[in-house]
Amino acid sequence: MDLKYLDIAIGAIFIYLLLSLFASTIVEFIATWFSFRANTLEKAIKLMLNDFDKKKITLQAEQEGKEKIGFLSKCFYECSVIRYLGFTNLFGRYQKPSYIMPRNFSKSLIDIILNKSTEVTIGNIKAGLEKLRTDFPSSTDSVEYIGTLLRDAGNDIEKFKEELEKWFNDTMDRANGWYKRTAQYWLLGIGLTIAILFNADTLHILKYLSDDPKKREEMVNVAKVYMQKYEIEKNIDGKKDSSTIKKAEDLLNTATKQQKDIIMLNDGALGWRNGLRNAISKIPDTKITTIINKGIGFLLTALAISLGATFWFDLLKKLINIRGTGPNPDEKKKKSTT
Repeated sequence: MDLKYLDIAIGAIFIYLLLSLFASTIVEFIATWFSFRANTLEKAIKLMLNDFDKKKITLQAEQEGKEKIGFLSKCFYECSVIRYLGFTNLFGRYQKPSYIMPRNFSKSLIDIILNKSTEVTIGNIKAGLEKLRTDFPSSTDSVEYIGTLLRDAGNDIEKFKEELEKWFNDTMDRANGWYKRTAQYWLLGIGLTIAILFNADTLHILKYLSDDPKKREEMVNVAKVYMQKYEIEKNIDGKKDSSTIKKAEDLLNTATKQQKDIIMLNDGALGWRNGLRNAISKIPDTKITTIINKGIGFLLTALAISLGATFWFDLLKKLINIRGTGPNPDEKKKKSTT
């Protein structure tokens, strides 16, 4: 069995894995620094508890000659249970939580509905919902929906809590999709940047691995060692909950280590021979077809990086296992000589 094409695939995928890990770490750091998770969670809470956006409601209040209308989502974040889940960031500003437990959501919402009533009863909850309709005209539809959840629960308080938590979990599933799409766009953009900085041109990488059997074999061996040495799954695609500056610093340290791994490959497969600045200066003298091919190579690499490290790790593991089931090249040579 000819292992050439399998080895080319393993070498290319290994490069994609290293670049994806590096890009994922950068995206995770950016997401931590700019509070992507907390912002996405707040967006979801506003979608659940507010009927309209702030500008429309404020305009409506001004037209009707009313005082500034309050927002149920703001009241929710002011609950002690939710407020204490936040933290103070590096600039001394309060940062809203990036994760809320379903039970904390139901407890806070019921506390808002009861409005400091000491006894949790169906009667108090119904009275509280009526008051919310008056106090929060910006959340009329949301309050109506909460009322239907109480009805579906058969006026049972425990079942009502379960209905609220189910509503929250369903919304969080959607919010998770929003966050993943945002991270995907960032990963694609950073992937393209990395491809240009490291000259990670897919077309060149495939040609390099195809033309040089020795380098191809070395790449496969490095990939095998790398898979054995590092527990990659623990650091893939932002699975760590990086909600503190300490964890952000850990991510930077990880990025530095991954960058060193990538630079180790800078012997032909990656890297600009005389530097990126020199390559840019030669663009006017370069054929248009060469520039187009280089651009296609960069885009292919960026798309590969955007698939995420998990994808490439799983695929690399499978291909290495397939290669391991094939005949050993040394044994094949011995058999041919006998």
